[in-house]
Amino acid sequence: MISDDKMWDEAAEKLLVQAVHEAIRRRRSQIRKETDGPNAAKLSKATMNRWERFEERLRLALAGAKREDDVRFAFVDLFSRAKTVTVLREADGWSQMLLVVRWDWRLARDLGLLALASFSSRKTDPTSQAPAVTTPEELDS
Repeated sequence: MISDDKMWDEAAEKLLVQAVHEAIRRRRSQIRKETDGPNAAKLSKATMNRWERFEERLRLALAGAKREDDVRFAFVDLFSRAKTVTVLREADGWSQMLLVVRWDWRLARDLGLLALASFSSRKTDPTSQAPAVTTPEELDS
């Protein structure tokens, strides 16, 4: 979905969705390490619950945003908790992301919700019912 350039009016829109996906992946990895430990083999129910709460809080922050600064805060809070978002560090990504929020904060909010809804956390096996485990290797790709 994201890789189709015809879908985007501006490159900054695509960058925003990519940045949200990366931040979600990184934050979920942090939550897993905090909850299950760095070497846990199995995903715990507590981790899955924390993932759900994290995603619901993000959704509520974006869906409930009524002004530009609400949207900006939701994104900056997400990115700061993720610690490093390489998409934003490369090629002036921060300023591009903030420009999308300034141009049209409603569009930025909607792109954030789209990114959350389109975030894929499952492995490539369609028969798998368990959420995928985000590994450090997956974060580097």
